[in-house]
Amino acid sequence: MFEDYLTSADHFSNRIHQGVLANTYYSGKVKDWTIDWNLDWVNQEHCEISDIDEQSQLSNNHVTAESYRRNDMLATKLVLIREWGRGTFKVGTEDTYLLSRNRYSTLSDLVQNSRSEVKETTLALFTEYALLTSWGQWVVGLRGEHVSLHYNNLLEHDKDQDRTYDELFPFLSWSHLLGKLGLSVDYSSRTRRPNYWQMRDATEYHSRYIYEAGNPKLRNTVNHVLSLKANYKWLSAGTEYLHAAHKILDW
Repeated sequence: MFEDYLTSADHFSNRIHQGVLANTYYSGKVKDWTIDWNLDWVNQEHCEISDIDEQSQLSNNHVTAESYRRNDMLATKLVLIREWGRGTFKVGTEDTYLLSRNRYSTLSDLVQNSRSEVKETTLALFTEYALLTSWGQWVVGLRGEHVSLHYNNLLEHDKDQDRTYDELFPFLSWSHLLGKLGLSVDYSSRTRRPNYWQMRDATEYHSRYIYEAGNPKLRNTVNHVLSLKANYKWLSAGTEYLHAAHKILDW
């Protein structure tokens, strides 16, 4: 059944602000320990202005909107390495502090204005031991993460959210050379967090029939990966199995 004939002229312009990236590091050795330390600070700003002009048999709409976001991150990583027994021992910490601000503003009554911010703190400890034996090289590791996330809707505080995650991620690897045939088996698990734009709750206007919004209640995806690889002279082959819990999809 014929409903409408729509013509839409869209114009998008971007104002990209100069970001800041600062880094300092130390690499050295104290007695039997090798020390690597990094500190990073990143600042990014982005502003997109959209102008949508729609001509329709039902009604005409003109929507101008501004979408602004700013991200600040402070991250540090410390790794200590030493020889232990017949292998190499590694221990370290990785800490990240993130602040993301988002604003969507328009004079149209078709969608509402939105302002929000996300604060996230990640504290991680990891350890790893690599051992070379006659049956190949073994690497076993464990990573523990504590994540604290606060979502603040600056216009509707009843939508504020606080979440905390405590997770463990093991790692195991084996590799061996049989003549000219090399084999390796690896298992790892790692978390993948949603992008901030996927968590926004602002409803953005694209056309009369298309609105777009994120989901601030998204959970982290946890990927479990098991892989097998082999190489013989110039020939390489491999297979991988991936299980993703709480997979994030957007359309």
